[in-house]
Amino acid sequence: AIIEKVPAKLAVPWVTIELLGTLNWNRTTLDQVDIKPTHFIQLLKLIEGGKLTELKAKDILRSWVPKSKPIDVAGLGAISGVKEIEAIIDKVISGNKKAVADYKAGDPKVLNFLIGQVMKLTERRADYATAKKLLEKRLG
Repeated sequence: AIIEKVPAKLAVPWVTIELLGTLNWNRTTLDQVDIKPTHFIQLLKLIEGGKLTELKAKDILRSWVPKSKPIDVAGLGAISGVKEIEAIIDKVISGNKKAVADYKAGDPKVLNFLIGQVMKLTERRADYATAKKLLEKRLG
């Protein structure tokens, strides 16, 4: 079988940090799970191509204990379009008036809460950097 190459700079942290962290969290070892290399490579390729956010990819990796499966990207893809993220930000702002007021009153920690709400509404599919930049711009 031909296995696609993935840049080491991308693969190494996903193996040494994310995969091993997931196994540790589940108190299991690589020998006790069935994670197919082709599925893992598919995950990395989707991250590399911007088709999955890292947060969504981590969710998928966690779901692979005890057994991986091919990724069906329908409904999982990264959301990076400005208009789409702005629409979500509008919902977050209108639904979190107190947090918005706190942020405008000078509490910078509230920004992380609001970004978290964007991530929640998009099921971790929004591009984090884009969402943060748009939210900061919107809140002035």
